[in-house]
Amino acid sequence: MEISQIETNLTDAQVELIEHQVKTEKFKNNVQEIFIDVFNQDEFTQKVDSIFNEIFQGSRNG
Repeated sequence: MEISQIETNLTDAQVELIEHQVKTEKFKNNVQEIFIDVFNQDEFTQKVDSIFNEIFQGSRNG
């Protein structure tokens, strides 16, 4: 593998890392807004799963 290929792969990995960091921060902020005492454990889990799917898996289709 040539240095130019490694640099391209590194750049791609950095872009992907930044995208994941942004998604992770968005997920963290959305989950922090959930008031745990409003939901039972199952409802809370479903809400967190829904937020996760919306942020991380929803972007795979678009």
